[in-house]
Amino acid sequence: MVIKLIISNRMSLMLMLTFLKGTWTFAQRNLGGGQVEFLTFNLMFNLLSENLLQLFSTFYC
Repeated sequence: MVIKLIISNRMSLMLMLTFLKGTWTFAQRNLGGGQVEFLTFNLMFNLLSENLLQLFSTFYC
């Protein structure tokens, strides 16, 4: 039961991050944001989401 809860929490976190990333990408495309800013944000976001996931997994496992 606990393991199932951990997996579902991790999945929901991943889905949330993916959704946020997709929303940001959509906004950037439609607003015509600069490529440099987008690439910088994308890199930062990837690092942040990986760190969040690691923190999340170490906290719950």
